[in-house]
Amino acid sequence: MNTKSPKKGGAKRSSTPGADCADYPLVPQNLLDMPKEYFDWSIDIDLHGVIVDWITPFCEFASTQLKRSIDPSSITVYFPGYDANSGLNNAEFNALFYHFVRVGGYGGLPAYPGALEALNSLKSAGYHLRISTWTPGPFELSKNHGRAYGTGRAQAATLALVKQLALPIDESEIQFV
Repeated sequence: MNTKSPKKGGAKRSSTPGADCADYPLVPQNLLDMPKEYFDWSIDIDLHGVIVDWITPFCEFASTQLKRSIDPSSITVYFPGYDANSGLNNAEFNALFYHFVRVGGYGGLPAYPGALEALNSLKSAGYHLRISTWTPGPFELSKNHGRAYGTGRAQAATLALVKQLALPIDESEIQFV
């Protein structure tokens, strides 16, 4: 158990589920001491690129559409159109992404190895898990603001994907940001 004093201006919380005391130097002590009925701790996790791999299926889609190879291992930035190594320019990425999410949404994306086991371990340890992820909604504009995606398909597919992968997260705990 961690018994050292909190850092100046910070706090130490001893009621973290599944763990001994942990230092939270940026969180005021009065928040950490609040009873559970006033304050619910959770772990918010992004879905795409953290739990599921969207880059590999997107690169396969892009390679087919462009009739040239787009290597997912060359991508180092979340939006490949901004990555000089991706083989995609920004205009190509925006156009392809627009069609990628309209065609199949985000359905059928594979979970990264060990992701489901890690989430189940966190849930078993008593952590409250939530997904906070960006997925284009029916009226959301594309990145260049030129057109709306015009379908709720990507968000519906994301909800179905969470169920299909048997992630230990209730649909009500998925927030589209």
